[in-house]
Amino acid sequence: TIDRARWLTSELSLAEDRERRRIAAHLHDEIGSTLAAAKINLGRLRESEPATEARQALSEVRGLIETTIKSIRSLTFDLAPPVLYEVGLEPALEGLADQIQERHNIQRVFEDDGQAKPVGTELKVVLHHAVRELLANVAKHSQASSVHVSIRRDGANVRIRVKDDGIGFEAPKSGFRVSRSGGFGLFHVGERLKHLGGRLDVESQPGHGTAVTVVAPLAAASPVNDPTAL
Repeated sequence: TIDRARWLTSELSLAEDRERRRIAAHLHDEIGSTLAAAKINLGRLRESEPATEARQALSEVRGLIETTIKSIRSLTFDLAPPVLYEVGLEPALEGLADQIQERHNIQRVFEDDGQAKPVGTELKVVLHHAVRELLANVAKHSQASSVHVSIRRDGANVRIRVKDDGIGFEAPKSGFRVSRSGGFGLFHVGERLKHLGGRLDVESQPGHGTAVTVVAPLAAASPVNDPTAL
């Protein structure tokens, strides 16, 4: 059934999230720490080595290690951003908005209504993934110069809106539907939102940008019914 398929999709996504967090922790605690120690030791060796050619070679190796450390930090953040789990959803979403400005020179505006928005781990991960996918689409396809990200509480729901000033597109009159052909990332997010009682709405017109609204009930932080129990 559709409900069972969505439940299985959600369970798979939770397993994937746990694995991402495990890999991120390993990258940070083991590989990152080892590379940091190697960088320090190379620095000491470079200072003690009198030969100019050796010092230059050591500097180059140290630079490569430093680049690798930065790449690991970036990968760790992408896999399982610590701010999402340690600080909360709103700061994590603002961090995503900061990234699109820093990496793609797209000016960002972030708004938070300041109200409490209690969400469980699963919903938190889904909403973060949704905004990350939407901002990735803005960077890749919209040709936008600015993007506006807002999050607010709307009664018993949390409502997130991502609006850009890009080229837009002709939305179907019957309404936009996220499909596998339109991008598996958003299809995946859409299915998880449905499982949690939420939805993803898209508005767009050629030359007038695109606005995507993600809505989810705050009470649906975890599935109520387990179809496998039937």
